[in-house]
Amino acid sequence: MNKFYSINIQNDFATVLLVHKKKGKFIILEDSVLEIDELTSYLKEKIDLFIVVEVEDTIDQDVVIPSVIKQQNAIRAYIFKKIKDSLDSQDIFFKFHVLSQNKETDTTLYSVDGVYIPQYTEKLEYINNWSDIKSTTISKFALYDLSKKCFDYKKFGGYFFVFSYANVVTVLAIDKEGTLLLKRSNAINAAPEMRYMQMVEEVNQTINYTKQQFRDVQFSVVMLSGSMTLDDVIAEHIFVSNNIPVSVIYPNTLLEGLSNEEPQNYITSIAAFFVAKKDQFLPDKLLNMREYKLATNILLLVASFLLVVGIYNSLDSYMNYSNTIEKYNNIKSRLVRMTQKTQQYSYDTLQKTYNHLEVAENFLSYNPIDISLKLKPLIVLIKPSDFSFAYEVGHKPKFKVVFEKKFSTLEALYISEKSFFKNYKLLNIDNSFELEKLTDYQNLLFKVVIFNTPEVEEVNPEEVPGGRNI
Repeated sequence: MNKFYSINIQNDFATVLLVHKKKGKFIILEDSVLEIDELTSYLKEKIDLFIVVEVEDTIDQDVVIPSVIKQQNAIRAYIFKKIKDSLDSQDIFFKFHVLSQNKETDTTLYSVDGVYIPQYTEKLEYINNWSDIKSTTISKFALYDLSKKCFDYKKFGGYFFVFSYANVVTVLAIDKEGTLLLKRSNAINAAPEMRYMQMVEEVNQTINYTKQQFRDVQFSVVMLSGSMTLDDVIAEHIFVSNNIPVSVIYPNTLLEGLSNEEPQNYITSIAAFFVAKKDQFLPDKLLNMREYKLATNILLLVASFLLVVGIYNSLDSYMNYSNTIEKYNNIKSRLVRMTQKTQQYSYDTLQKTYNHLEVAENFLSYNPIDISLKLKPLIVLIKPSDFSFAYEVGHKPKFKVVFEKKFSTLEALYISEKSFFKNYKLLNIDNSFELEKLTDYQNLLFKVVIFNTPEVEEVNPEEVPGGRNI
């Protein structure tokens, strides 16, 4: 966030600051007052936007609800039910915070602030790219957060923040906990020469009303900002009427680029980039765009990670390939040397050796030890209760193995059975083997028979040993 626009959108015009943040200092590079139609073309740079929207009709109510309601969604639903009949439209967006609690009646007083969504988003339509919007809210919360930035309320206690621009005066009351107790904004329709005095009267009435409503709050100062700061007499009138010290805020301590009294003309625009996340009014469209942008960034990050992994694996594969080629060349050299040293035999000698090996292979294929080795993983799990083997000349050997075991629990039977069949599948034996499942679950008896169905085979009797039964 090195450079950004800070914008205050009003009815027919907008004030815009181009701000550069450098080493914790905000430097104003440009300041402009534009017709609202000029805003779209003015925002040329694709940088973050901090926006404060002025809307004529806002929701500002106090609602009492039972303290037993604690969940935020339940509180929101209850508040909406209480205020919906007084609204011009139910298409609204609102926030709420606790003002006070009454232990005697077990109720909580909430301050409710909101906007009508069509009026609010209509002003934002002058922004071409909503994805550039970093923050947007209404002036009440922007001024509230700016005041907390300029005044150490935790140290000095509650205070009033007064902002005036043209014929509108806004008064905020904040307690020592930083809770916004009250906000009033009124337009003064008097002649220019009488306007400031009526603004002072409006401020005094609001201060007196607040003191009566919140008698336990000690207000230590009245902070002035905006056009009322240009006349020292106004501060004197407020002090005399309320016996509370009056101070003028100077945002010059927070920023550079505006001289003397210039910042007072841009208070709301300056406040835009101090808005806390909890005080933002973000339309659903903007939230959806943010979620889409976040999802896109996550996918891009995942894709980049997979690309790096792919490159690493490719490099690893290349290194393995190089090592394999090197090993191949070494083995090839050894093979050539061994070939040169290997003794050569005649065809007749090799044929006799082959015939001998063939006879030995036939003999071993009909040996029961060979079958036992194939079934070893199953024998390790469950010891066979019966093993029979027989061979007749002209037929393949016939065998049958019975696996049988009594269990004490059905769970143990199930686990052993599952493991047995899993190992059987891993044996990868030929189709001549058959399996018959005879398990008795009622009596917890595991029983499986593995056997083969011998077929007639043309075999030389001289090469195969006689049948035997084990």
